[in-house]
Amino acid sequence: MENLRLLSNEILVTKLRGLIQEEREISLKILELINEVERRRLHLELGFPSLFDWLTRDLGYSAAAAMRRIDSARLLRKVPTIAKQIESGKLNLTNLARVQSAIRAEEKRTGKQIEPEQLVNAIEGKTSREVEQHLAQTFPGSAYKADSARAITDSQIRLQVTLSTPQYSELERAREVASHSHFGAPMGEVIGMLASDYLDRKDPLRKETHAETTAAASERTGRRPIPQNVRRLVFQRAQGRCEYKNPHTGKTCGSRFQTQIDHIRPVALGGTNAVENLRLLCRAHNAWTAEEIFGPFVKN
Repeated sequence: MENLRLLSNEILVTKLRGLIQEEREISLKILELINEVERRRLHLELGFPSLFDWLTRDLGYSAAAAMRRIDSARLLRKVPTIAKQIESGKLNLTNLARVQSAIRAEEKRTGKQIEPEQLVNAIEGKTSREVEQHLAQTFPGSAYKADSARAITDSQIRLQVTLSTPQYSELERAREVASHSHFGAPMGEVIGMLASDYLDRKDPLRKETHAETTAAASERTGRRPIPQNVRRLVFQRAQGRCEYKNPHTGKTCGSRFQTQIDHIRPVALGGTNAVENLRLLCRAHNAWTAEEIFGPFVKN
């Protein structure tokens, strides 16, 4: 290993400048590769429900680092000309991610598409604080900060979320309605109560089932809706997790987000509603496997 103490000040600074430039070039190449992975949807084939999940669980990025790269990569895809600014250091991943996050929040709020090029050019060379101020002025009605969760103790999580005024009003009203049994309850307790109530009513894993073992043969035609007891069996067998498995690595997705029941052999190809022909997939893997069988779906 090189003894850095022997370097002159001039050589030390020159070496550091060179490495920083290499780092910027590598960062740009990483963004380009992330875009290509997303275009091919390779994360789904590898057994991950999302690009974010793959970057954090397989490649080892922190949640914040993964989101910075995903947001920056998507902005690069929209505005390819910013590649030079990234290489030069005039635009960094943190500020690019802030812009993409702000655009996403504003488009969701207004339903209107925003062209990002002018906004990106406006933040060139600005500090993080200056970018925050510029975005707040550009989108005064939008709160774009991402939710964050941080462990305080082994049994406590501190959650920071941004709510719209109507959402907060509804949460306050829920606390008022629950005040007869939860008087003075902190907001965290109210949120937990609401979540528990919703899951008791909607979560298939919490619903008791007394389906008979013959339920596997209850539906053989495959032309009628899947019976509720069969659906529950599938959910409980999978423990609410996506069952997609990469045939080469054996990696199972395991996501519990937007899970849906899927026919292993599609009904259109003679598949039935029998339990052994059903599996649980996350929404992303369900759509991807369908396209693998039937080809890409063309949107009008």
